[in-house]
Amino acid sequence: MIDDEKSLISIEEFRTMFFTFFKGEFRAATLYDLVLPFIIIWNIQDKIFDKENEMTPDQLLKAKRMVSIQKLSMFIDGFNFSPVKIDKILHKNNSIDMTNIMTSNTRSSLA
Repeated sequence: MIDDEKSLISIEEFRTMFFTFFKGEFRAATLYDLVLPFIIIWNIQDKIFDKENEMTPDQLLKAKRMVSIQKLSMFIDGFNFSPVKIDKILHKNNSIDMTNIMTSNTRSSLA
């Protein structure tokens, strides 16, 4: 299914794989529609274009729209590894119970 040298897959095959994976999710179509523009490239034999405006009108007629697995991987990595902003830092080990456990203090509190 994937052209190894270019890491490309047809949009139809990607759509089938995507909806097979997200079977039963009621927002899958919305997600698909939002992600697709970011992972599409145009392929003409051995040339790859990221945007339509990079091509001449003749090239645009000959170009085949495909999904770039490399772009999809970068999108997923960006989503998975982007930092998350937290409003308040939680000090989960800042409780009196945790202090008592860690110091083996079973008779009285440290406060």
